[in-house]
Amino acid sequence: MELEQESSRASILEAVGTASNLRNQLTQCQERLAGVDREEQRLRAEIAIAATQSEAFADSVDSLQLEFETVVQRASGLASEIAELRQTIESKRQDETETKHYLDSLRSEYASALGRKDRYRPSSPSTDIPRNRCGACFNRAPCRVDTLPREFWPIFWKLIRVTSKWWKTSSAMN
Repeated sequence: MELEQESSRASILEAVGTASNLRNQLTQCQERLAGVDREEQRLRAEIAIAATQSEAFADSVDSLQLEFETVVQRASGLASEIAELRQTIESKRQDETETKHYLDSLRSEYASALGRKDRYRPSSPSTDIPRNRCGACFNRAPCRVDTLPREFWPIFWKLIRVTSKWWKTSSAMN
């Protein structure tokens, strides 16, 4: 019986040791499970934050895309406006060049008309001295309009009109 008691005691001690080990393993598993629960809660919170940020980024991407499209439209509008202005400037320059050529031809015609007038009319001290001011000259300088024959007056006035038109357009461009 003693032997039996000794073996029972050994088996009881062994069962208590096994139960103690099982209790330790159970506690460790419960701690791991609690850690996993905490990790799950942390991950769920991070997922919620990421989803919120994703929505915010999507909204900002949409607004940035809309803003970009607006800027692109504005840039293309400005580019077309610049092209139109360049064409306008080019046409004004061509007009200016044509007007200058026309003015040069009128000056040439006027000079030749003056030359013809001087050739047919003897010069005298009284006609060579400018006596009055022309109402059409820009600088109000003395001129010899009154000494021109009547047939040259249309050329002279045409020259004055072209000069004044050219002067206005060239000063407007500056």
